Amino acid sequence: MAAAVDRFREILRRYAGKNELVEIYDDSQDLDKFEVGFIVAVSDDTYFVKKVDAKGRYNGHYMGRLDDVVRLATGTQYLTAVRLLTERARSSEGAEHELPPLDAFSDLLKYAHRNRLMLSVWVDVNFFGFVQEFTKEHLELIEVNKSGLEDGIQYLDIEEISTIELGGPDVDARRFLHQVRMGL
Repeated sequence: MAAAVDRFREILRRYAGKNELVEIYDDSQDLDKFEVGFIVAVSDDTYFVKKVDAKGRYNGHYMGRLDDVVRLATGTQYLTAVRLLTERARSSEGAEHELPPLDAFSDLLKYAHRNRLMLSVWVDVNFFGFVQEFTKEHLELIEVNKSGLEDGIQYLDIEEISTIELGGPDVDARRFLHQVRMGL
């Protein structure tokens, strides 16, 4: 497995900062599920992706663990089609959603905390909320429920987090509901 992780890291680093799409499969139980995006950064343990959806639109930023990657794909016909749609979406939508290259969950959490950004954290289930506090070992997340209300604090083990997502339709919808509920 270590050889596969090393190879995946090498491939993702080759695509980091390039204007090329990559398919990343990180759910060994569901190989029909994958993320598509531009590689922003790759560390020894994580990868950071600017996601696009099947219609080529910005779909949030996503950070995952390299240990969870089971397959990568590049240069496919599907990616070529999504690439064309991405170019069309850029010309019609205009502004790009850019984040600085972030190499670790701690970098992403610090960025989200400093800018009070809502994020989605996957630990067996998906939690949405705002970073209250974090260390190398734990994350305190002010959870925002489906109704947009703050609903307590989740204390999460950083080692148990498999992905963190900023932006995208799910996070943006929850953030909008939260703003409406809080009168922001």
